Amino acid sequence: MARSPARGRGRPTQDVDLHQAILDTAKLAFAHKGVDETGLRKIASKAGVSQALLRDYFGFKQDLFDTVFRRRGTLPAQRRIAL
Repeated sequence: MARSPARGRGRPTQDVDLHQAILDTAKLAFAHKGVDETGLRKIASKAGVSQALLRDYFGFKQDLFDTVFRRRGTLPAQRRIAL
């Protein structure tokens, strides 16, 4: 008998771009509470992934914040180029 995938932990079963979903969740969390008051556990929980997966993707909290910050500048630049 095949085992069903765990729900609510690790990788979601839906076909979702996890990287972007985590970045979107982290952006909102950092904006709401700031870097110092935002924990990776909270971001992982809100993104629906495990903390281990979050660390696999981004490493430490500062690395995640740096990625969110760089992404914030990249998206408008890509839109301007497209226009």
